[in-house]
Amino acid sequence: SSGINAEWPLRPGELEFRGMIFGVGPNWNDIFINRQTRVLIPYTKAWTDGAQVTISNVGNLQISLFSKKRVAAKLQIRPYGRWINAYLWIHGSCSGVTEGLCGNFNFNPGDDIYGNSIQTMGTHYERYDEHCPAPPPKFDPCTDLNPNKDMTKEAFEICKAVLFGDLFKKCHGTIPIGSAQGPGILRDCMTDVCNGNLVKSSACSQYEEYATACENKGIDLSKWLLETKDCPLNCPDGFVYRSDGPVPMPTCGANGAPQRTARGCFCPQGKVFQGGKCIEASQCQCLHEGVIYKTGQKFVKQAECKECVCQASGTVICSDLVCPQIRCAGNAVIATSPDKCCPFCTEDWVQPVNPDNKASYKQDVTLTCKVEVAVRPGDITWLKDGKEITEGVSPTGLKLTLTAVNEKDDAGTYTCRANKKEKSTDCDSALIPLL
Repeated sequence: SSGINAEWPLRPGELEFRGMIFGVGPNWNDIFINRQTRVLIPYTKAWTDGAQVTISNVGNLQISLFSKKRVAAKLQIRPYGRWINAYLWIHGSCSGVTEGLCGNFNFNPGDDIYGNSIQTMGTHYERYDEHCPAPPPKFDPCTDLNPNKDMTKEAFEICKAVLFGDLFKKCHGTIPIGSAQGPGILRDCMTDVCNGNLVKSSACSQYEEYATACENKGIDLSKWLLETKDCPLNCPDGFVYRSDGPVPMPTCGANGAPQRTARGCFCPQGKVFQGGKCIEASQCQCLHEGVIYKTGQKFVKQAECKECVCQASGTVICSDLVCPQIRCAGNAVIATSPDKCCPFCTEDWVQPVNPDNKASYKQDVTLTCKVEVAVRPGDITWLKDGKEITEGVSPTGLKLTLTAVNEKDDAGTYTCRANKKEKSTDCDSALIPLL
């Protein structure tokens, strides 16, 4: 998990799955699909194979990925007006296969960053870029952000006032806060305050981080927001802050007993959540994939192969969807998709996953194509400038890995071609080596 400081530009938390981008922004109603389409929550996107993505309010905004009803990943964004905290959970089956600054998930925090140092990590990857400059000296915002003022002492006093208070002190024996020199939450708090030019609310994300860590150890700090005046929580209109709100939050059609409690913004007692608002149960409407349907309107639940009609008070009546008989003309083939109930005809049944690629000198690059119909690996061919490539092709035929690329030999257009009986189609990916 990671906290994000208020004074820095805030970007949405995003989950990318099966070609779709599900995004939750720093404001309560910033819920977007593919960075364009705004949707209402609770939102659910389901596929015929049991996969599912939901966006819900659990006191905070949360994106969840389910694989056959098992939680595979969760991304939670806690918007607190001018600052947010982001938390990521992933299933244990992902252990050892993650990458990036969040680490490799091998239960050894000492090797998440190469050489356990950002500077060492930068030097390590210098081999991919012969023009990579030497790492800069370590930056300390408390002394370097303002050359005319050392903010270290003032930042310490701001963080000390809260972290050494009675509420947080009861957790010190379980999770030490560290020293002003670091490591620990005290130094992290001072860094955020200095980056925020000594604005007291700049420390709020670190208080939240510490409170969450303590709660995970069984120490209740759920009321910290109510007792810390420098971190006001402005819930959306119609919501109230609760330190023990019900999860899941009661919604239209789902008003059962809570599985757990959490702190955050919830609907007042007696109201239910739909479309980003708290309403009376009698005001419920039909909501499907983030879109409100009025009484009498029809929609299709593709994952369930159902045709549905919206009734009064949000009631939905569904019947089985009957798929038509189809015959494909020309080079089109019959295809299926996990987000569609019925088979369909398509001519574009081979698509590039990464059509445009730029690579540094001697960097490895993997090109990938996606085939929408069932074909044997031997029926997939990779070509460059019309000549077949066999080296670097994966066992499935869907990936081509180029090692130690250089401008003379590797720049150009690569083609992934698939054959199915008497029909054939292809797609192109470009590779541009960087000097």
